[in-house]
Amino acid sequence: MSVIDLYKDYGIPYVTEGNPHVTKGWVGTHCPFCVGTKNYHLGTPIDKWAFNCWRCGPHKPIKVISALLGVSEDEASKIIRKYRKNQEKNIFSPAREKKEVKRRVQTKPFRFPFGCGPVSKLHIEYLEQRGYDPEQIIRTWGLLGTGPIATLDKVDYRFRIIAPIIWGGKTVSFQARDCTGKAKHRYIACVPDREIISHKSILYGRQDKWQDTIIVVEGITDVWRLGPAACAVFGIKYQTEQVLQLVKNFDRVIILFDPELQAQKQAKKLQAQLLACGTEVVIENLIDCDPGGLKQDDANHLVRNLLKKAA
Repeated sequence: MSVIDLYKDYGIPYVTEGNPHVTKGWVGTHCPFCVGTKNYHLGTPIDKWAFNCWRCGPHKPIKVISALLGVSEDEASKIIRKYRKNQEKNIFSPAREKKEVKRRVQTKPFRFPFGCGPVSKLHIEYLEQRGYDPEQIIRTWGLLGTGPIATLDKVDYRFRIIAPIIWGGKTVSFQARDCTGKAKHRYIACVPDREIISHKSILYGRQDKWQDTIIVVEGITDVWRLGPAACAVFGIKYQTEQVLQLVKNFDRVIILFDPELQAQKQAKKLQAQLLACGTEVVIENLIDCDPGGLKQDDANHLVRNLLKKAA
């Protein structure tokens, strides 16, 4: 469903290409924020939800729909969700989606590694060294730990913090973070055959705490630092299904990837895909380290500012 469907259903006057004020591929309506003559200056691409007035500049979709329909922003948000619920189908061709989205079929029952249990002194010391409050982090994220012997289907998970990945209120996978600094791979996920849902098709975070705005980061430790206002895509190589989850779950997305060049390239790619779906999105480059490396007070201050700025 496009913005034209919304205009038709609510009796909002609009024009398409052929009108001198409307670019090809766009639809125009009267801008509710301008004074003087109307002349259909508020434009948006037919297949997107990005509004720009040729007089007064860009406007957030939620504010545009609220003003046009005379409803609250909460109601406008619900209306936008309704009309763009199939929007993602317009930007991902069947061929591309088939190629990029590889659903894993669970062939073995899900379980944590043998030797997994409550966190120990090793795990607590790691969290303290990283500047986390161990008690709060362990309680909030349900963390577990492994000792010198920990395996799952011949994969070695020794000396790691185990972070359960919860989706829809159910533990569907996990990711394991090395605590020694000596392992070849800092992060190892659950064995693919045992994942109930592939972790690369969903997001890491507290679904029960999410609001309309989310801060998207790379890894689970970044989420631990920023708190429930953030979610992670498990690295910069995000998948199409994760983009669609962001579109479905949030009105506004703040991308806060690491400052490295490749990470920023991926951030721009993610931004373009979300914008094409009509989701409000910005990239923030306010820090010179990964979010997980911030001091907790600085992280709390950053989250407050980002959410206030996005409101």
